[in-house]
Amino acid sequence: MLTFVLRVTTGKEEAVKESLEAFPLMRSYHFWVPKKPIHMNKQGVQLLRHEVLFPGYVLADGEDFDDLYTRLLSFVSADFYTLLGKGEDDGKIVTEEEKELIGKLTAEVSCGILEGGRVRFTSGEMMGLEGFVQKFDKRKNNVMLRMEMLGKTVDIWTAVNMVETV
Repeated sequence: MLTFVLRVTTGKEEAVKESLEAFPLMRSYHFWVPKKPIHMNKQGVQLLRHEVLFPGYVLADGEDFDDLYTRLLSFVSADFYTLLGKGEDDGKIVTEEEKELIGKLTAEVSCGILEGGRVRFTSGEMMGLEGFVQKFDKRKNNVMLRMEMLGKTVDIWTAVNMVETV
């Protein structure tokens, strides 16, 4: 199964996903919006919420780029822009490595230890990603990871539960 990238209006990812799922010609495709866990403080209380991992994008699982492109020509929405790569031979396909990384970033919150200003993950899906940590927000327990994703270098903030400081 291949995963394609659709460009939509930022903040309207879920609405476009639901519209695509309801559109009869799209029944053979699975649309999804990856979301990452993030800590936030509200009135002194730390809360965990899920934010869109790639604002302005919806991912589509299917088999054929040309078929998806043809079906999208019939889809009308002010918030849908384009299928990325429509001018290229294969379109923009998310690699298996990128899908695995998205799975790690959207999984439950990992646990970590702060050692001399560096974060070391002790459990969870983030184990092994220590080299990508750029910043750590002690107050909110969030880390910023810098990595290659969908063909460009991106900074992604995600939640981590700090077990101890060494």
